Amino acid sequence: MRDGFDFLKEQIDDKLLDLNPVAAEQLMLSFKSMNSQIAEERSQALTTVRRFLKELADSIYPARSDKKGERKLGEEQYINRIWAFMDEAIESSSNKASAKSLVDLIGLNIQNLYKGTNKGVHDEVSATQSILFIFQIYIMVGYLLDYLSLPNSKKKRKLNINEASLDELESMLGITRKVAKEIIKFRVVTGGITEWNLTEVNGVGKVISDKAKGIFDF
Repeated sequence: MRDGFDFLKEQIDDKLLDLNPVAAEQLMLSFKSMNSQIAEERSQALTTVRRFLKELADSIYPARSDKKGERKLGEEQYINRIWAFMDEAIESSSNKASAKSLVDLIGLNIQNLYKGTNKGVHDEVSATQSILFIFQIYIMVGYLLDYLSLPNSKKKRKLNINEASLDELESMLGITRKVAKEIIKFRVVTGGITEWNLTEVNGVGKVISDKAKGIFDF
């Protein structure tokens, strides 16, 4: 028998896939990596979490030059933009307060978790911290789902292969982690992957290259 969170996660993943497939996949990848027993993978998952939150913010509350109160709403203030969306979209004062508090908590947790990973100490992101954090993300999205309306989300640009995380490369291309690492090493050394040099990566042949051209931008 499934527990309550499994049911919640399934419902959120399914609805978010309809609304914004890019954001949904990033959220699912984050969940997978945050539950890893490998500390380094949990740390790397933070990049995917941030990309998800920014994708979500761009979809529901595009960056603006003005402020909402004292909160800036620029390109990198994605937490503030999600907070602003909830402030404007949720009518119930109690639900609004709970949702905005949760967004602020997530923003604070991102900052604290990144302080640890920026030191290069992967163990700073414990398994317990990771699980609690991704639970908070799913609960926040649960608040949002009734208010999301993204008719053009399926037409959003594809993820650029030079911006894809290790988890995204592995999952979206269906390749081993070793090959995904080779792709990242290659793009660092060469300054960027193109559709013409991808097959020069160790372990990448024509089949994987053709698949990448259909999935990613270059």
